[in-house]
Order: sequence, then C-alpha cells, then structure tokens
Amino acid sequence: MIGNLKKKSIAILLIFYICSFVYFVVKMNTMGISVTIFGILSMPVLIKINQINRKLLSDNFFVAIVWYICIASILGSGYGFYDINHYDDFLHILSGILSATAAYDIILYFENDTTIDKRLAVIMIFMFSMGVASLWEIMEFSMDTVIHTNTQVGGLSDTVIDMIDAMIGSIFTISLVLYKKIKNHK
Repeated sequence: MIGNLKKKSIAILLIFYICSFVYFVVKMNTMGISVTIFGILSMPVLIKINQINRKLLSDNFFVAIVWYICIASILGSGYGFYDINHYDDFLHILSGILSATAAYDIILYFENDTTIDKRLAVIMIFMFSMGVASLWEIMEFSMDTVIHTNTQVGGLSDTVIDMIDAMIGSIFTISLVLYKKIKNHK
C-alpha cells in the first residue's frame, strides 16, 4: 500500500513541479523557479536515501517529507500561500511533528539495546525538534540579512511564534504518538 502511495506521490509531484517550473518561467517568477528547482533536486536525493536505508528514512516518512517540501516551498513561496492567514503557523506545527518523528526514527536507528529509556527519549526528541526549529529560524534570519529576502516578515514576533508552533507540533507528537510507541518498545 505505502509503496503505491510513494510511487504516486513521486509521479504527482514531478508532474506538478514540471508544470510549475514552466508557469514560473513564463511569469518570470525567480522565487518560484528557485523553489521548484529545489523541489525537483530534492526528490532524487530523498529517493536514494530511502533506497539505501529504509530504517532511517522509511517509506511513510519519505512521503511526508516530499509533500512537506511541496507544501512549504512550491505552494508557500512559489505560489504565495504564505500570504494566507496562519499558513506559516500550520507549516511550523507540521515541521514540529516531522522533526519529532525524525528524532524518534534516529533514536531507533542508533539504539543498540532492545530497551529505550522513555524519559531520555522524550527529552531527546523534544530537544531535537526544537533544535531543528531554531536552526530554521537562524537560516531565515541569515537569508534576510545576507541576501535581503523577507522570510521573517514579523521580525522577532514571527520568530518566536514560529518556535512556539514547532513546540506545539513536537509536544503533540510526543504526547499522542511517540510516547505510546516508546512505552511499548521493549
């Protein structure tokens, strides 16, 4: 089932990326062209990582990441969805969910024992997720400062709200999804 979803996602996204690329070239939208190229180039890299190590990048997580890239980059930056109220909040909550899930997968990947200390795992997952969020905000600040983009429209308030959104996604994931898996992992 997931194999079909993975194949369909790749096909749909590649068609969407190619059509978007043509549209952005016609409209002379350099941001749209840039994010579409990023989306197209990220696909084979993620496919290769998924093929080499499904334990580190499972098919489910692969599908989530490729769709997130499309939603955040192409729709958000290329088509201007960031202008929609709370679109950025939605994406930062989703990034908190994805980074917390990635942290859990990384713990399982490197775990040598058959037991995981639940408290330590929860702390590590939360800290990893918040670390990803802070690195993202540092990247946005750097882009705004160095190449004069406008990713942090609301300045400090935008940064803090984005971090809170990521924290909400992380806590949601830990409390409702991962804690049950950690608790049952023996």
